[in-house]
Amino acid sequence: MKNSVKTLLIAAALMGSVTLTACGGNQETAPAENNQAQTETAPAENNQAQTETAPADATAEAQGNNEMSYMTPQEVKDSLDKKDEFIFLDVRKAEDYGKGHVDGFSSADLDGVKDLVKDQKGDMAKIKEADAAAFDQAVANIKAAVKEQTGAEELPTDKTYVLMCYSGKSYAQAGTDFLINELKVPADKIKTSEGGMKAWEAAGQEFTDKVVAQ
Repeated sequence: MKNSVKTLLIAAALMGSVTLTACGGNQETAPAENNQAQTETAPAENNQAQTETAPADATAEAQGNNEMSYMTPQEVKDSLDKKDEFIFLDVRKAEDYGKGHVDGFSSADLDGVKDLVKDQKGDMAKIKEADAAAFDQAVANIKAAVKEQTGAEELPTDKTYVLMCYSGKSYAQAGTDFLINELKVPADKIKTSEGGMKAWEAAGQEFTDKVVAQ
């Protein structure tokens, strides 16, 4: 009888040991599987975020109107005889250029694109998509005016371009953006006559004497 009880106790102890070992194994392996899954999925999410944001940032940097740089009417007048250093473009309507312009400036009418430049923030692709005919005409007008000044088909990049408009604002902005964004003239080579024709005609007799009709 004593031997039977002893045998039962030993068997019970062995079964309990097996059960504890099995439970302990399940508790140790589960967290390892969870950690592995988390480690593998996190980089995929980060890579996706980088892929989605990079092109947007690159596009944003390429857009926008260019900052304008100015010359005073006196500085412009003093430069008129320096044809080897400067190119003078009147970007107003050709009709108004014909009525009166500063002698030495060539007509580069940008009336057809000045509102588009403002609306599309200087983005040449969007301007061309909105009105291809006006876009092409603006480029042609600039190139024709530059050729009249220099005799060259290509736009020089070593000369300073001086823009004359009505008041030194929207038409000059259109000229600045087209020269930089489309025709690849360096930004530091483009100047606007401060105040445009309005300021020029208000500067005195020596300035109005330079105004001629076509």
